[in-house]
Amino acid sequence: TIELFEKMKLQSVYARAAYTPRGKLSKHVVICGYINSKNLRDFLAEFFHEDHENEEMNVVVLTAEEPHLDMLLMLREPIYEFNVIYLEGSALVPKDLIRARVDSAEAVFIMADKFAAVPDEEDSKIMLQNLCIRKFLMSHKAKDNQSGIMRRFPLVSQCWGAASESAEKIFCLQLIKQESLQHMRSNGNSRDAQAADANMVVCIDQIKMGVLSKALICPGSNTLITNLISSCNIEDSDSEDEEDKTPMSNVSDSGKHTKKKAKPKHWLKEYKKGCDWEIYMSTLSEIFEGCNFAECSHKIYETVGV
Repeated sequence: TIELFEKMKLQSVYARAAYTPRGKLSKHVVICGYINSKNLRDFLAEFFHEDHENEEMNVVVLTAEEPHLDMLLMLREPIYEFNVIYLEGSALVPKDLIRARVDSAEAVFIMADKFAAVPDEEDSKIMLQNLCIRKFLMSHKAKDNQSGIMRRFPLVSQCWGAASESAEKIFCLQLIKQESLQHMRSNGNSRDAQAADANMVVCIDQIKMGVLSKALICPGSNTLITNLISSCNIEDSDSEDEEDKTPMSNVSDSGKHTKKKAKPKHWLKEYKKGCDWEIYMSTLSEIFEGCNFAECSHKIYETVGV
C-alpha cells in the first residue's frame, strides 16, 4: 500500500483524473493540441457565450502539460469551475482518449500554436492527432459492433450502424499553412480523404492574408468581418458617455473663443449595436430555390427586416 501511494505521488493528479458524465443527458466536447491560458480563455469565452446556449455543456481539456499557475487560476473561476475538466495526457495515446471520453464527445477541437517557429512541423502534429483520434474512434466502433448484443440482434446492429454514421462527430482543426490541408486530403485512402473534407479546418495564414487583402480594397472590412465572426456583448452606456466630453471651440465675430456643446457620438452607438450582430447558419425555405444571394437578401429584408 505504501509503495502504491509513493507511485501515485510521482504522478500528477491531472494525469490520473478522467472525465465522468454527470448524467445520461450530459454532453461534452474535447479540446486538445497546443493549449495555454490565453487561447483557452478565448475559446471558453466564445464557447460559453450566452448566444450559443452552451451553459450546460462540459469542456474536457486534454494536453500533455500540467496546468501552470495562470491556468489554475482560470480553471477555478466560478464560470468555469464546474464545466471545464483539465486532463494531463496526449491525443496520441488511446488510454488518454478513453479518459477524455472522446467516443461520446459532441465535437473535437485541435488547436495549433499560431506563433510556432516551424509551421510545417506544427501542422504535422495537428494532422497526426486528428488521424490518431479518428483511428481510435473507428476501432472503438468496431469493438461495439462485435459485442454480444449486436451478434444476437443483427437488426439492432444494422440500425445502430446507420445512426452512428448519420451522427458524425464534428472535428475542428487549426492549421497554419494552406498547403497542409492539401496534404491532409491527398494522403491516405478515399475514406480518410472524405473525413478530411468533413473537417472544419481553419487555415490561419489563409484567413489572415484574405482579410488583409480585403482591407486594402475596402478599408474597414477587416473590422466588420472580425466583429461578425466573434461574439460580444457591449452594454449601452449612459447618455453622458455617449457625448464627446472634449469641448469644441468656436471663434465668434468679436474674436473671442466660445465653447460649443459637443455632439453625441452617433458613430460609437452604431458601432456598439453592430458588434452584437453575428453570422449563423440557417435552413432557407423552398421558395428561395434558384435565387442568388442578392435576391434572397432583398426578400428576407423586405419580409422580416433582417
